[in-house]
Amino acid sequence: MGTTAHLITVGARTHVVDDLVSRLGDLERRWTRFSATSELSQLNSASGAVTVVEPDTFRLIASAVEGWHRTKGSYDPTVLASMTAQGYDTSFENIGPAPTLATTIAAPGCGDIVLMPQSNAVQLPIGIALDFGGIGKGFAADLLCDETMSSAAASGLCVNIGGDVRVHGEAPTSDGWIIGLAATAVGGNKAKRVALGDGAVCTSRTDLRTWTGPEGQRHHLLDPRTGKPTETDMTAISVIAGSAAVAELVTKAAIVSGVAGAATYVEEFGASALAVNTDGALIEFGNIKDYLA
Repeated sequence: MGTTAHLITVGARTHVVDDLVSRLGDLERRWTRFSATSELSQLNSASGAVTVVEPDTFRLIASAVEGWHRTKGSYDPTVLASMTAQGYDTSFENIGPAPTLATTIAAPGCGDIVLMPQSNAVQLPIGIALDFGGIGKGFAADLLCDETMSSAAASGLCVNIGGDVRVHGEAPTSDGWIIGLAATAVGGNKAKRVALGDGAVCTSRTDLRTWTGPEGQRHHLLDPRTGKPTETDMTAISVIAGSAAVAELVTKAAIVSGVAGAATYVEEFGASALAVNTDGALIEFGNIKDYLA
């Protein structure tokens, strides 16, 4: 997943943190696109063959495909070729200035992906490859939180994977789980904060994972329809939802659609959101006021 994770446990058994770190490491090894031996890379290189994957991997893929359908392609996990064409072909910390103009490849979409839930099998048509990206981080945060809390191994847990935050249960203070939204620190104002009980908040930004090419600055949030970095009137958006996987895909669809279209996806998934437009103004969606702390 190529990022940093933070874990906060409340009332946890002594082995819980070690188990969480081990579980997250396993998911990283299986879901990264930067290793030829990962489960994701093996699926992407199957040349159209039916491939059996681990149950949690199948659920992740099914969630991503469902997200593509529900957002009518504004969120699209089939952007791997588009990402590599833009020069994002290695872990982000290893990316340098691109020496040549980017090739643009539109994402093919999920319409022809075949899912076989009875056997946890997936068939990707030739020419289609998946990049779990942000939804992989969100889904991993959900898994760690749900597995730990359902086993009563802790009375409270916060999982933060690269800014995708999932919380559940007892917080370490009487104020509850308070999460700062760094992207909202604009115009000299302090960052907004939200209070959550059981839920998630995820943020996507166009101003963090950036690199340069001969044509100027590129960023990692691509418009699936063009394969180019999204040209949007939104610098960032933080989405609150019941799960981090859902919050993640809503952030991507919203960034691609801009301020005018974001409300559609926030409402579709029963979420709330706080966005920053390119003028530095904060835009509220849904019931975000109910969460501001």
